[in-house]
Amino acid sequence: MPQEAQLAAHSLPIAWPLGAQQQGEPGVARGRIVDVRRTTAHSATLTVQPASGWGGFLAGQSLRFAVPVDGTWHLLRTFPASSQHTAQLEFTVTRRGPVSEYLITQGRRGLPLLVGPAAGTFVLPLPRPQRLLLVSAGRGITPALSLLRTLCDEGHEGDVTFLHYCHAARDLLHREDLEQLERHPGVRVERRYTTAHGRFDPQHLDGLAEQPVYVSGPETLVDAVTAVTARWAEPTLSEISAPTMPDNETIARS
Repeated sequence: MPQEAQLAAHSLPIAWPLGAQQQGEPGVARGRIVDVRRTTAHSATLTVQPASGWGGFLAGQSLRFAVPVDGTWHLLRTFPASSQHTAQLEFTVTRRGPVSEYLITQGRRGLPLLVGPAAGTFVLPLPRPQRLLLVSAGRGITPALSLLRTLCDEGHEGDVTFLHYCHAARDLLHREDLEQLERHPGVRVERRYTTAHGRFDPQHLDGLAEQPVYVSGPETLVDAVTAVTARWAEPTLSEISAPTMPDNETIARS
């Protein structure tokens, strides 16, 4: 059965295996891939257009997408890198299972999928803080990038420092996006390649104390950063990106 027919065969909302409180969640909507960019050898950045009526998301929240692979619907949990003020969703997938592998190698414009409701508390407060520190590593760049894009779209006039860690320059996700965003007044982006600069060190936060902190990435980074910022008066919000988060949870067979 063609994937477009598979999508049409499912009535909405569907029963997502996210816990009893979300069964039959009305926030599920149809969507379609409108752009694919192969960003590194092991990742791709996809842009999705949800159907009208989808409930939207707040920057920093995660989503679940249902993807039809060989006649079976699978769930992929990921974080949009897009601003919460845009109609389209941009997210990056890296190889960690059959669904991400499928999207990286077979993802194309027009591919249908389902978009689930947003979840998570890794979000910006109201009113927006005048100063903000973002720290991320690896795939953790995506929720942090969503926060930064949202602030820039809102014309944020304060100062935002963004520290991002990755193995080497060739592994940097969203390279062009970072170059564009750091042109925004008040935004400073520091790229730290662990092969050249080493891993996170508390000294990297010198001069950055007493401002809200958002850290996203592996648990080792989150623990190391919060060990420093716990002494600060301002709050620290964290989001852990598991190194082997499964992406092949089955919903139903078409």
